[in-house]
Amino acid sequence: MLETLESLPRGMKVVMLVPHEPRPLFRILGVNGFHYRCRFLPAGCFEVTVWHAADTLAASAGLE
Repeated sequence: MLETLESLPRGMKVVMLVPHEPRPLFRILGVNGFHYRCRFLPAGCFEVTVWHAADTLAASAGLE
């Protein structure tokens, strides 16, 4: 996961669907300069969206 994020272009996000809330990942993301949003979906999984912490364009795009 972190290898994928290291090559993430500015202005882009990574979206993952996972069966449980990946709480241990959240601290790792913060330490490595990323922000995230996690939400539970009606389908019974969690959607985790990740972007560069300094990337204001990605942070404001489509996170309603």
